[in-house]
Amino acid sequence: MILARVAGAVAAFPLPAFGPNDRASSTQRRVQHVSGHGRRVVDLLCVVLCVVLALFACSLSACRTPHAETGASTAVDREFAGEVDAACGQCRLGLPPPGCDLAVRIEGRAYFVDGSRIDDHGDAHADDGFCNAVRRAYVVGRIEGDRFVATEFVLLP
Repeated sequence: MILARVAGAVAAFPLPAFGPNDRASSTQRRVQHVSGHGRRVVDLLCVVLCVVLALFACSLSACRTPHAETGASTAVDREFAGEVDAACGQCRLGLPPPGCDLAVRIEGRAYFVDGSRIDDHGDAHADDGFCNAVRRAYVVGRIEGDRFVATEFVLLP
């Protein structure tokens, strides 16, 4: 729509045309030729500017919306207490490696845990360990960025 307005505004000011039978001087013909070329350049610059502005506006709006793929939101850090899924972040909850670390899933999003380690709750590679099973736990703590800082972590039976 913006591009149509720009093209319409440029087309509203036609340049005079000099035909072969018109009595225009060679200087006037050169001016018309340069003006026609300059008009195409201006048209092209307007189109490029509109595209750049549209892309910039889209990128700004994307920064303010939730990320549907990861379940991330733009919410600020907050306190949390309740039951969660607990497991190895890499093996079971799909978090990127550095290795087997304890993680929890809160409201559909996984967070690595600070304040409790994976081996504090038994062998992580046992049949019911965090690398092989997702367990339920009651946690109290704070979500800080992409980490959950636990002040209490209790596995449920």
